[in-house]
Amino acid sequence: MRRGVIFWGLLLAAILGLGVHGVCFADEKYKIACFVRSMDDEYLAELAQELRTQLQDSCEIEVYDAQNDMHLQLSQLRASIHEKTDLVLVNIVRPVYVSEVLDMLQKFDLPAVFFKNEPNVQIFEGYKNIVMVANNGVEEGRRQGRLLDLVWNLEKYDKNKDGKLQYVLLQGPAGNFEAISRSLYSINTAKELGLPLEQLGENFICNWRRSLCYETMPEIMKQYGDSVELIISNNDNMALGALRYLNEQGLNVEQDDIAIIGFDGIKEAREKIRQGVFTATVVQGLDEMAYLIKEMVINHLSGKDWLYGTGYQWEVDNVSVRINGNYTYLAKEGAYVRKIIDF
Repeated sequence: MRRGVIFWGLLLAAILGLGVHGVCFADEKYKIACFVRSMDDEYLAELAQELRTQLQDSCEIEVYDAQNDMHLQLSQLRASIHEKTDLVLVNIVRPVYVSEVLDMLQKFDLPAVFFKNEPNVQIFEGYKNIVMVANNGVEEGRRQGRLLDLVWNLEKYDKNKDGKLQYVLLQGPAGNFEAISRSLYSINTAKELGLPLEQLGENFICNWRRSLCYETMPEIMKQYGDSVELIISNNDNMALGALRYLNEQGLNVEQDDIAIIGFDGIKEAREKIRQGVFTATVVQGLDEMAYLIKEMVINHLSGKDWLYGTGYQWEVDNVSVRINGNYTYLAKEGAYVRKIIDF
């Protein structure tokens, strides 16, 4: 009789411990897998760490580095699916592969939050429990254009004295909404503010990558050489690739011979700005994105609407949400800025 009581007591305890994803005792954590395009990208590495910090109280989170290899990322996703993962976070390497990733996730009924490196969300139509957290690329571009206005200095950078600055633009992936928006609106905003600019060549596609930008710079300098007075980069990572090449040519070693305007405010860029060899960057806070993703994950896994209690609303596509963005400016000492943010 005593054994029977113990058996039914244990069974009742097990039943009460069941969660929405199967047998899950109350003190167990959700299992999350986070797939990052490349941990060599300092901004993404910092964002992944912030996600880990935000989610650690309620989830076990494993971060996978795809090393800019889409096939490796697909392999990592397949392996994670078979480890009883509750939800995945995907910073996709190449957005053109998004359909293949979506089919894989849907086959196993695995919910996902895509973030950064924004795919075309129209492809998400027809898939359930798949959402996207994105930046506001238009506002990011405008911020970079305003920053350029703050550090504008023809006397220093206009080497050919033609009254305007000749620039090259380093862009993220072709077809990427955030990269295209940063590129377009940074230049449009600068021109609206009255800054005379002349582009050298087309946008140079460097896919957010420092190494690719470093490899592209010889081509740029071979074509335009002394004509380059300003480099505008979609992110600090590519800007640092350009800076490395310039340093090897004896430029931007002690001062910013060529003005460099970046975006993100990663640690190494901030250090180069303090040294005076990198002109300025837009510092993009990453805590807002990490916090929103955390709230969405917990909401969904506890059976609530993704955006419950967040104060955010879906875009018209009903699958993506854009963060407002927390931006500040950082410029080298002596640059003509109204406010310098220190770190």
